[in-house]
Amino acid sequence: MCSAVETPISVPDASDNNKMIPRNATYCVLDVETTGLSKLNDRIVQIACVKVKPTGDKESWMSYINPCMDREKQLAGGYKVHHLSPDMLLKKPKFSEIVESLWRFLCGAEYLVAYNCLYDWDMLCQEFRRIDRTESGYTKLEEEFVKKFTWIDVLRLSISSFPSLSNHKLETVAKHLKIEYMSRTTYTYKSSFNSGEVEAVSVTEQSCDPWQGGAHDAMCDVLTTNSVLQEAMGKLNITQLQNLVSEIPHIVLDTILFKDIEQLLSKRQESLVRI
Repeated sequence: MCSAVETPISVPDASDNNKMIPRNATYCVLDVETTGLSKLNDRIVQIACVKVKPTGDKESWMSYINPCMDREKQLAGGYKVHHLSPDMLLKKPKFSEIVESLWRFLCGAEYLVAYNCLYDWDMLCQEFRRIDRTESGYTKLEEEFVKKFTWIDVLRLSISSFPSLSNHKLETVAKHLKIEYMSRTTYTYKSSFNSGEVEAVSVTEQSCDPWQGGAHDAMCDVLTTNSVLQEAMGKLNITQLQNLVSEIPHIVLDTILFKDIEQLLSKRQESLVRI
Protein backbone atom coordinates (compact mmCIF):
# COMPACT_ATOMS: atom_id res chain seq x y z
CA MET A 1 0.00 0.00 0.00
CA CYS A 2 1.51 3.32 -1.00
CA SER A 3 1.17 6.45 1.07
CA ALA A 4 1.68 10.11 0.32
CA VAL A 5 4.86 11.93 1.23
CA GLU A 6 5.51 15.57 1.95
CA THR A 7 8.04 15.95 -0.88
CA PRO A 8 7.43 19.41 -2.40
CA ILE A 9 5.74 19.43 -5.79
CA SER A 10 5.71 22.60 -7.85
CA VAL A 11 2.19 23.77 -8.69
CA PRO A 12 0.95 26.72 -10.73
CA ASP A 13 -1.57 29.38 -9.74
CA ALA A 14 -5.11 28.80 -10.94
CA SER A 15 -4.81 31.90 -13.10
CA ASP A 16 -1.83 32.66 -15.31
CA ASN A 17 -2.43 36.37 -14.72
CA ASN A 18 -2.48 36.02 -10.94
CA LYS A 19 0.57 37.39 -9.11
CA MET A 20 1.68 36.30 -5.67
CA ILE A 21 1.21 38.99 -3.04
CA PRO A 22 4.14 39.10 -0.57
CA ARG A 23 3.32 38.00 2.97
CA ASN A 24 5.40 37.37 6.05
CA ALA A 25 3.45 34.33 7.29
CA THR A 26 3.46 30.79 5.97
CA TYR A 27 -0.03 29.52 5.26
CA CYS A 28 -1.50 26.34 3.86
CA VAL A 29 -4.59 26.21 1.66
CA LEU A 30 -6.48 22.96 2.22
CA ASP A 31 -9.46 21.09 0.80
CA VAL A 32 -11.02 17.66 1.25
CA GLU A 33 -13.35 15.50 -0.79
CA THR A 34 -15.56 13.11 1.16
CA THR A 35 -18.05 10.27 0.83
CA GLY A 36 -20.85 12.59 1.99
CA LEU A 37 -21.81 15.45 4.30
CA SER A 38 -22.10 13.64 7.64
CA LYS A 39 -19.06 14.21 9.83
CA LEU A 40 -20.00 11.17 11.91
CA ASN A 41 -20.77 8.66 9.17
CA ASP A 42 -18.79 9.83 6.14
CA ARG A 43 -15.07 9.72 5.45
CA ILE A 44 -12.42 11.71 3.61
CA VAL A 45 -11.37 10.31 0.22
CA GLN A 46 -8.96 13.05 -0.92
CA ILE A 47 -6.91 15.70 0.86
CA ALA A 48 -4.97 18.40 -0.98
CA CYS A 49 -2.80 21.18 0.43
CA VAL A 50 -0.66 23.94 -1.01
CA LYS A 51 1.75 25.63 1.38
CA VAL A 52 2.65 29.23 0.51
CA LYS A 53 5.81 30.63 2.10
CA PRO A 54 6.64 34.31 2.75
CA THR A 55 8.85 34.27 -0.35
CA GLY A 56 5.91 33.16 -2.49
CA ASP A 57 7.42 29.70 -2.99
CA LYS A 58 4.91 26.85 -2.89
CA GLU A 59 4.89 23.22 -1.90
CA SER A 60 2.02 20.82 -2.35
CA TRP A 61 0.78 17.64 -0.73
CA MET A 62 -2.03 15.42 -1.94
CA SER A 63 -3.33 11.95 -1.28
CA TYR A 64 -6.34 9.87 -2.16
CA ILE A 65 -7.61 7.87 0.81
CA ASN A 66 -9.38 4.55 1.17
CA PRO A 67 -12.51 5.42 3.20
CA CYS A 68 -13.08 1.78 4.21
CA MET A 69 -16.76 2.13 3.38
CA ASP A 70 -19.31 0.05 1.54
CA ARG A 71 -19.10 0.55 -2.22
CA GLU A 72 -22.82 1.23 -2.65
CA LYS A 73 -22.82 3.87 0.08
CA GLN A 74 -19.97 5.67 -1.68
CA LEU A 75 -21.76 5.61 -5.03
CA ALA A 76 -24.91 7.01 -3.42
CA GLY A 77 -23.05 9.86 -1.71
CA GLY A 78 -20.04 12.04 -2.51
CA TYR A 79 -19.17 10.07 -5.64
CA LYS A 80 -21.78 12.14 -7.47
CA VAL A 81 -19.69 15.23 -6.69
CA HIS A 82 -16.09 14.08 -7.15
CA HIS A 83 -16.44 10.90 -9.26
CA LEU A 84 -13.64 9.14 -7.38
CA SER A 85 -14.57 5.53 -7.89
CA PRO A 86 -14.71 3.15 -4.91
CA ASP A 87 -12.68 0.65 -6.93
CA MET A 88 -9.85 3.15 -7.36
CA LEU A 89 -10.00 4.29 -3.73
CA LEU A 90 -9.83 0.70 -2.49
CA LYS A 91 -6.19 0.62 -3.65
CA LYS A 92 -5.27 3.80 -1.78
CA PRO A 93 -3.84 4.18 1.76
CA LYS A 94 -6.08 4.55 4.78
CA PHE A 95 -6.12 7.83 6.69
CA SER A 96 -4.05 6.27 9.48
CA GLU A 97 -1.36 5.48 6.89
CA ILE A 98 -1.00 9.06 5.63
CA VAL A 99 -1.66 11.01 8.83
CA GLU A 100 2.00 11.34 9.87
CA SER A 101 3.01 12.73 6.48
CA LEU A 102 0.02 15.10 6.43
CA TRP A 103 0.72 16.31 9.95
CA ARG A 104 4.37 17.09 9.18
CA PHE A 105 3.31 19.09 6.13
CA LEU A 106 0.66 21.10 7.99
CA CYS A 107 2.93 21.85 10.94
CA GLY A 108 5.05 24.12 8.77
CA ALA A 109 2.17 26.61 8.49
CA GLU A 110 0.83 29.26 10.86
CA TYR A 111 -2.53 29.54 9.11
CA LEU A 112 -4.79 26.98 7.47
CA VAL A 113 -6.99 28.45 4.74
CA ALA A 114 -10.06 26.84 3.17
CA TYR A 115 -13.32 27.69 1.44
CA ASN A 116 -16.11 27.06 3.95
CA CYS A 117 -13.42 25.85 6.31
CA LEU A 118 -15.78 24.65 9.06
CA TYR A 119 -16.61 21.63 6.90
CA ASP A 120 -12.95 20.72 6.21
CA TRP A 121 -12.02 21.30 9.85
CA ASP A 122 -14.93 19.18 11.09
CA MET A 123 -14.15 16.25 8.79
CA LEU A 124 -10.45 16.31 9.69
CA CYS A 125 -11.25 16.48 13.41
CA GLN A 126 -13.32 13.33 13.06
CA GLU A 127 -10.51 11.52 11.24
CA PHE A 128 -7.99 12.57 13.90
CA ARG A 129 -10.44 11.44 16.57
CA ARG A 130 -10.60 7.99 14.99
CA ILE A 131 -6.80 7.88 15.03
CA ASP A 132 -6.77 8.81 18.72
CA ARG A 133 -9.13 5.94 19.41
CA THR A 134 -7.56 3.27 17.26
CA GLU A 135 -3.85 3.98 16.70
CA SER A 136 -1.05 4.11 19.26
CA GLY A 137 1.26 7.11 19.24
CA TYR A 138 -1.39 9.67 18.31
CA THR A 139 -2.88 10.45 21.72
CA LYS A 140 -4.84 13.72 21.75
CA LEU A 141 -3.97 14.43 18.12
CA GLU A 142 -7.38 15.97 17.58
CA GLU A 143 -6.92 18.37 20.51
CA GLU A 144 -3.54 19.48 19.19
CA PHE A 145 -5.01 19.97 15.72
CA VAL A 146 -7.78 22.18 17.14
CA LYS A 147 -5.39 24.41 19.11
CA LYS A 148 -2.35 24.61 16.86
CA PHE A 149 -3.60 26.44 13.77
CA THR A 150 -5.48 29.63 12.96
CA TRP A 151 -8.15 28.83 10.36
CA ILE A 152 -9.16 31.43 7.77
CA ASP A 153 -12.41 31.01 5.85
CA VAL A 154 -12.23 32.40 2.31
CA LEU A 155 -16.01 31.93 1.98
CA ARG A 156 -16.56 34.46 4.79
CA LEU A 157 -13.98 36.74 3.17
CA SER A 158 -15.81 36.49 -0.17
CA ILE A 159 -19.19 37.30 1.41
CA SER A 160 -17.69 40.40 3.06
CA SER A 161 -15.77 41.51 -0.02
CA PHE A 162 -18.39 40.82 -2.71
CA PRO A 163 -21.83 41.15 -1.05
CA SER A 164 -23.68 41.85 -4.32
CA LEU A 165 -23.06 38.39 -5.80
CA SER A 166 -26.13 36.18 -6.21
CA ASN A 167 -24.32 33.38 -4.39
CA HIS A 168 -20.85 32.79 -3.03
CA LYS A 169 -19.97 29.40 -4.40
CA LEU A 170 -16.27 29.13 -5.19
CA GLU A 171 -17.04 28.91 -8.91
CA THR A 172 -19.17 32.07 -8.78
CA VAL A 173 -16.58 34.12 -6.90
CA ALA A 174 -13.79 32.92 -9.20
CA LYS A 175 -15.81 33.91 -12.26
CA HIS A 176 -16.52 37.34 -10.76
CA LEU A 177 -12.79 37.86 -10.23
CA LYS A 178 -12.01 36.53 -13.73
CA ILE A 179 -10.09 33.62 -12.25
CA GLU A 180 -10.17 30.40 -14.22
CA TYR A 181 -11.95 27.88 -12.03
CA MET A 182 -9.64 24.90 -11.95
CA SER A 183 -11.04 21.53 -12.94
CA ARG A 184 -9.57 18.26 -14.06
CA THR A 185 -10.26 19.23 -17.66
CA THR A 186 -7.90 22.21 -17.44
CA TYR A 187 -5.22 21.03 -15.03
CA THR A 188 -3.28 17.80 -14.59
CA TYR A 189 -1.06 17.43 -11.55
CA LYS A 190 1.07 14.67 -10.09
CA SER A 191 1.50 13.34 -6.60
CA SER A 192 4.44 11.37 -5.24
CA PHE A 193 4.29 8.34 -2.98
CA ASN A 194 6.76 6.59 -0.69
CA SER A 195 7.00 3.70 -3.10
CA GLY A 196 8.54 6.00 -5.69
CA GLU A 197 5.44 5.68 -7.83
CA VAL A 198 4.23 8.87 -9.50
CA GLU A 199 0.56 8.97 -10.38
CA ALA A 200 -0.79 11.23 -13.09
CA VAL A 201 -4.38 12.19 -12.46
CA SER A 202 -6.18 10.99 -15.54
CA VAL A 203 -9.60 10.17 -16.88
CA THR A 204 -9.21 6.45 -16.31
CA GLU A 205 -7.84 6.95 -12.80
CA GLN A 206 -10.78 9.02 -11.65
CA SER A 207 -13.68 6.75 -12.42
CA CYS A 208 -14.76 3.46 -13.89
CA ASP A 209 -17.71 5.36 -15.41
CA PRO A 210 -17.42 7.88 -18.26
CA TRP A 211 -15.54 10.76 -16.68
CA GLN A 212 -17.30 14.09 -16.28
CA GLY A 213 -15.28 17.29 -16.42
CA GLY A 214 -17.46 19.01 -13.83
CA ALA A 215 -16.34 16.70 -11.03
CA HIS A 216 -14.86 18.39 -7.96
CA ASP A 217 -11.20 17.86 -7.15
CA ALA A 218 -9.51 18.88 -3.90
CA MET A 219 -6.28 20.16 -5.47
CA CYS A 220 -8.13 22.17 -8.11
CA ASP A 221 -10.29 23.76 -5.41
CA VAL A 222 -7.18 24.55 -3.37
CA LEU A 223 -5.55 26.36 -6.29
CA THR A 224 -8.72 28.32 -7.03
CA THR A 225 -9.20 29.21 -3.35
CA ASN A 226 -5.65 30.53 -3.13
CA SER A 227 -6.21 32.73 -6.17
CA VAL A 228 -9.48 34.09 -4.71
CA LEU A 229 -7.66 34.85 -1.45
CA GLN A 230 -4.91 36.74 -3.26
CA GLU A 231 -7.33 38.72 -5.42
CA ALA A 232 -9.52 39.66 -2.45
CA MET A 233 -6.49 40.82 -0.46
CA GLY A 234 -5.28 42.82 -3.44
CA LYS A 235 -8.63 44.62 -3.76
CA LEU A 236 -8.47 45.45 -0.04
CA ASN A 237 -4.87 46.69 -0.41
CA ILE A 238 -3.77 44.21 2.24
CA THR A 239 -0.45 42.46 1.68
CA GLN A 240 -0.07 40.41 4.85
CA LEU A 241 -2.31 37.65 6.12
CA GLN A 242 -1.93 38.87 9.70
CA ASN A 243 -3.30 42.28 8.70
CA LEU A 244 -6.23 40.64 6.92
CA VAL A 245 -7.15 38.82 10.13
CA SER A 246 -6.92 42.09 12.07
CA GLU A 247 -9.06 43.98 9.55
CA ILE A 248 -11.75 41.29 9.13
CA PRO A 249 -11.61 39.16 12.29
CA HIS A 250 -14.84 37.25 11.55
CA ILE A 251 -13.09 35.33 8.75
CA VAL A 252 -11.22 33.39 11.47
CA LEU A 253 -12.86 30.16 12.58
CA ASP A 254 -13.03 29.96 16.38
CA THR A 255 -12.09 26.30 16.62
CA ILE A 256 -11.92 26.30 20.42
CA LEU A 257 -15.46 27.67 20.67
CA PHE A 258 -16.83 25.14 18.19
CA LYS A 259 -15.14 22.30 20.04
CA ASP A 260 -16.47 23.52 23.40
CA ILE A 261 -20.00 23.72 21.98
CA GLU A 262 -19.66 20.23 20.54
CA GLN A 263 -18.57 18.84 23.90
CA LEU A 264 -21.43 20.58 25.72
CA LEU A 265 -23.97 19.19 23.26
CA SER A 266 -22.45 15.73 23.61
CA LYS A 267 -22.70 15.86 27.42
CA ARG A 268 -26.28 17.09 27.20
CA GLN A 269 -27.20 14.25 24.88
CA GLU A 270 -25.59 11.74 27.24
CA SER A 271 -27.57 13.12 30.18
CA LEU A 272 -30.82 12.91 28.19
CA VAL A 273 -30.08 9.28 27.35
CA ARG A 274 -29.64 8.50 31.05
CA ILE A 275 -33.01 10.09 31.80
